Amino acid sequence: DLGGGTLDVTLLRIDADGTMHLEGHDGESTLGGLDWDRQLLSLAVEKFEVDYPHVSFERDADDRAQAVWLRQCREMKKTLSNQPTKKEQFELRVRDEPFRKKIELNQAEFLERCGGLLRRCEQTVESVMRHHNMKWSQIDDILLAGGSTRMPMVREMLSKISGKDVRPQLEPDHCIAAGAAFRGLMLQSGQKSSKPLETSNIGPKEPSAGLALPSVRDTTARDLRVKVRMGDSDICDPVVRRGTATPHRREVEYETQRDGQQSILVEVFEGEDELPQYNTPVGEVRVVNIPPGPKGQPVRLTFNISDAGRLEVEVLHKGSGASAKSQLDVANASVADLDVRGAHLRAITVE
Repeated sequence: DLGGGTLDVTLLRIDADGTMHLEGHDGESTLGGLDWDRQLLSLAVEKFEVDYPHVSFERDADDRAQAVWLRQCREMKKTLSNQPTKKEQFELRVRDEPFRKKIELNQAEFLERCGGLLRRCEQTVESVMRHHNMKWSQIDDILLAGGSTRMPMVREMLSKISGKDVRPQLEPDHCIAAGAAFRGLMLQSGQKSSKPLETSNIGPKEPSAGLALPSVRDTTARDLRVKVRMGDSDICDPVVRRGTATPHRREVEYETQRDGQQSILVEVFEGEDELPQYNTPVGEVRVVNIPPGPKGQPVRLTFNISDAGRLEVEVLHKGSGASAKSQLDVANASVADLDVRGAHLRAITVE
């Protein structure tokens, strides 16, 4: 699912009765069609400035000009998805003097400029396959969703790595809308199974009574971990592993670290690394007003993930009964994932 600003890759198993099991997924919250538009924009600017070397788009283009050029590049992108070349007239006004040039772009230039974006898509797809030990021979179908999958380079990349004939089976924007409509009906009815949906209270334009909605079994996208002290360093200890079916509840026990400890801070992370700085912070829960006592007091930690993916974390100091709980938003935590991965890469040194 490659839309305007995000990439999502989902591995789905569908039983004979229509029950859908989400086996795994991954994605990037900062990769989408807009990135392809920007690459075309940079290519158009380079060609424009060949004829006008004294003009700088970065310096001279105001917000309106940048928006117009970006919109033109988006239209060129759509055209280049169906034909080999496209010409477009670009104009930039500098101190009221218009500079114009008709710029021609072709599919080969477009593909070369966007190669890095395609590799990021490919790496995400392969990561999902690798993590779940799947071979392409085990995949029955590849479903394309999101408007950016209309670009031939995306389908060709998928065909190359999968060895399958990848072609759109559904209108990529309409299938997103249809899925949202089904989800809305399920939420409105409070129904979570594939039993026929009673639609008598939905509204004047309801679908036929007895519409069967799909039953979907979700899983966690990444490990959910807590920061614990091991010797002289902190590590992230996994509580709920990636790919765990939801809803899910798990209790684990830890212990206090200091004599006289009167508060407990539990920091929750999402990711697969033992080092906290390379995982994504999700939130924290703090227990206060604990009676002083010797270290080693038992602390019970409960993770409760709902079928909607909401995470509730409860911390209980068993000796005193002091406790605290909080709902943490795992979905919003993943927005920072790219920065975390970037920090991990910057920490690598090559000798």
